[in-house]
Amino acid sequence: MNQSMYLISRIPLKAIDGLEASGGFRHQAQNASTNDFSTGSTISASQKYSANAGDLALNYNYQPGQNVFIKWDQSYRFPNTDEFWGFNPDTYTPVFNGILKPQISQTYSVGGDWKLRQTHLSALVFQSITQNEIRYDPSSGSNINTAGNINRTGFLFDSSSNI
Repeated sequence: MNQSMYLISRIPLKAIDGLEASGGFRHQAQNASTNDFSTGSTISASQKYSANAGDLALNYNYQPGQNVFIKWDQSYRFPNTDEFWGFNPDTYTPVFNGILKPQISQTYSVGGDWKLRQTHLSALVFQSITQNEIRYDPSSGSNINTAGNINRTGFLFDSSSNI
């Protein structure tokens, strides 16, 4: 069973011409279950997940085709059913990892978009912090949730032009 709800809103802020606030929120609940029937095993598990995603942003269009923004967002990823299982490299058999926790990320970003004649430029600086990242552990053959936070920082620059 999978249930989800999403709300989004954009609000012009009249204090400064061209300033807009936007935001959205999503809540999802999902049931997950798994069974191992391949080797006569009685391993089975089930779990109900729920997680929230959302974003808040301020966008300032200071001239036509010119804007800057600041944004926060939170996202999540539920584990795929096959990620409940790993593979034992010594016995060549499936290994039950348990039902993993949802992966949660929060990202903070600042950037802008600029359209100059036939050219479009965009730039973004971000920092992302992920909790319970779902990953494969090659030493154990299992999928796991990473202990501690995974931090990512980056810069994106993009340009395109019509010739």
